[in-house]
Formats: sequence, structure tokens, C-alpha cells
Amino acid sequence: RHLLAARGADVRGARAQRQPDLIVEGRQAKLFGNSGSQNTTQQGTSLRFGILFPVFDYGRIRADVGNMQALRDEQEANLREAERVA
Repeated sequence: RHLLAARGADVRGARAQRQPDLIVEGRQAKLFGNSGSQNTTQQGTSLRFGILFPVFDYGRIRADVGNMQALRDEQEANLREAERVA
């Protein structure tokens, strides 16, 4: 039964690949350089946002979902067979 639950989680994980990913990145850095005869130090901060959509995956996500569903169905059939025999 635990393996069947794990297979169900695999199916949900494969389906989640279709969802967009939100990316948030923050950076802070010090820049050192020379300006003529003086050494300069500048501090910079940046913040970046992004969203990634799986638009062209050439059917990989659908194949992953199908594979995970087949493994779950196989485990479910094995469990039913074991319960029938017992």
C-alpha cells in the first residue's frame, strides 16, 4: 500500500511539471575598480523576477505522466492480486 501511495505521488509530481515556475533572485555585490589614480568601491543590489513556462517539451511531460500512471496501475494490480490470493 505504501508503494502504491508513492506511485500516486510520482504521478502528481509528473503532472506538476506542466505548471509554470516562478523565479525570484536577489543579489548584492561590491565592485572594486580603479578610476584614474583612485581605487573605487561601489556596492550594487539587484532583484530579478521570472516565470518559466514549459511550452515546447516535445511530449516529454506527457510521456512522463503516462509512464508514472502505468507504474501506479501496475502496482495497484499487484496489490489487488496479493489481496485476492491472501
